[in-house]
Amino acid sequence: MPKKRGRHNKPSRKGPTRPHRIRTQGGAANQNADDDLGQEIAEALNEDHPYELIAHASTMIAALDPRGRNPFERSQPSDEPTVDMLINAFIGIDTRETTALLAACAPLITDVRLRTAIIAELPRRTHDVPDWVRVIEDVHVTKAFEMVHVLADGDNVMLGATIAGFDFTFNVYIDHNAGTVVKDAFPVPQSIDEVRALYQSQIHDDDTQWNEIPLADAKVRITEAIERGAQTIPPFESDSWPACRPLVEWIARELPDGGTGYDHPEWTERQLTEIEDRFLSSEFGTPFDTEDGRDMLGSLLWYSSGYGPCDPLRWSPTSVEILLLNWLPRKVIADAKHLATAPSVLRAFVRFCHAERAITPALTETTIAGIDAWEPEYLELIRSPRPQGPFALREAMNAFGATGPGGTPAYSDIDDFGDLGFFEDLGLPDPVTAMLDGLATTVGGNAVLDTLNVKPLPNEPFRWDGIAPDTHERVQEVLTIVDDVCDRILDVEHRTAARRFLARVATGDPTIFRRKGRADTAAAAVVWVIGKDNDLFRSTYLGGMFQKDLLEHFGMKGGSINQRAATLLKAAGIRYDGRAWSLLQSTDYLVSARRRTIIERRDRYRAMADDI
Repeated sequence: MPKKRGRHNKPSRKGPTRPHRIRTQGGAANQNADDDLGQEIAEALNEDHPYELIAHASTMIAALDPRGRNPFERSQPSDEPTVDMLINAFIGIDTRETTALLAACAPLITDVRLRTAIIAELPRRTHDVPDWVRVIEDVHVTKAFEMVHVLADGDNVMLGATIAGFDFTFNVYIDHNAGTVVKDAFPVPQSIDEVRALYQSQIHDDDTQWNEIPLADAKVRITEAIERGAQTIPPFESDSWPACRPLVEWIARELPDGGTGYDHPEWTERQLTEIEDRFLSSEFGTPFDTEDGRDMLGSLLWYSSGYGPCDPLRWSPTSVEILLLNWLPRKVIADAKHLATAPSVLRAFVRFCHAERAITPALTETTIAGIDAWEPEYLELIRSPRPQGPFALREAMNAFGATGPGGTPAYSDIDDFGDLGFFEDLGLPDPVTAMLDGLATTVGGNAVLDTLNVKPLPNEPFRWDGIAPDTHERVQEVLTIVDDVCDRILDVEHRTAARRFLARVATGDPTIFRRKGRADTAAAAVVWVIGKDNDLFRSTYLGGMFQKDLLEHFGMKGGSINQRAATLLKAAGIRYDGRAWSLLQSTDYLVSARRRTIIERRDRYRAMADDI
């Protein structure tokens, strides 16, 4: 997303209202189930801009994209709808709203057969729709800009376009630390010049640059980053991504070929040795000209030259966080005494690198502050049992969000698993075994997985045992809101799970409820955690809901709940890295439907294992 570590602010964006689930049965649409969707499309057609309609169409197609499924399960389940079923459903219902949706879906679909069916159907429709619906495929991309920061954590690539004669700007955030992948993207119903001017009015520093880039270069950068992001486990998600992916890919297809993508140079041993020698002979590095110091410096150069932007002289608060809390403890097999030297060597090396690159002192101190902030957790981590080397790689491949002991993050290096053949190469268990291990972690162990049942969670009262009396009033405020929302939009099982989690938080760290804070935000975070563990935030077309829709039930319009949820999880003894698919790793919080899905997967994977 464009807002990165407080440096980038994005313009406000008008988002589409929630597209409701399209239910199909035997290929025919259940029209009663589509009333809300029809109303929303009718409202979109009353707008004086095609943004709302196009956003709805993109969200629908993205929800049915197989890239959104587990990479080990990307074959289409027989009971899940497909884009083919969606389009045929719209063709089978001759209304003004489905006519508009067919027109909006046509340019987003790459399947020639489906596009041909839509093109053949539309001339037969005589509904009174805005003129722009009839020419919605008329797109012209005018220019492309990139917004880059000197620390190079990521770039915002902006495309200016007109669709049916209306201005659009597409902002695509490409994260280099995560492997040069699209981490967020969104359209804005304004011209690129207006959006750029708004950004520039909010960002006043010499560390951010705006560059106009060739359209062909923008195409390569965006499409390659989308492809790499589709390989990330778990995938990055936001309120608008991957919902707008079909829309961004359509615009990218309209760009010319022949461009140049991001250049991540390969550093030779000689080049890295030269950097090492310069550092150790400098005022920053002289104290570390020892065997241990050189060895640790070699690890820092390995990371910085081979991961992220592949620039050994570039360090940011984000890159040092990844290094200390993920890469070094996972990648480097060494004892805790040697690994403990990393923060001091890193501080000196960052100062040296920033001096060579003439980075402003303020950014240097911010990066050093990041090392200081993460050092205690890093030291605790390297002194704890954890998977290292290839065994940590297997953990990273765990598509069910397995984390190491103590909840250590399981970031996924793109380069580590581009080809599943690495399992055999490294002598690791096959992917089926890895998936079974992931299921076991999700529920709390293999023994639990073996005996898992689908008995519903009971209608259980909130347990006040162990909760500090002086926090009862605040806890009760949160509990009241949690119960109300669960009763209105979820069910008794989710309510019980949420009550259990709230009680765990309150007993784990009562200071949370002694500080000032909004009860509705805390309640939203409690229900969000339970929803996350129970796969609630699937596509609405598959029976789930969008995270933003859940937050609206708590009176929250936009924003993110992750930070508040991370605070509650920490109080409960769990570290949330922002990407894990299983947070609580206990059946105490899993509703019967979620456990049923896990059992089905368990049995399927075990059957597959028997056939290997």
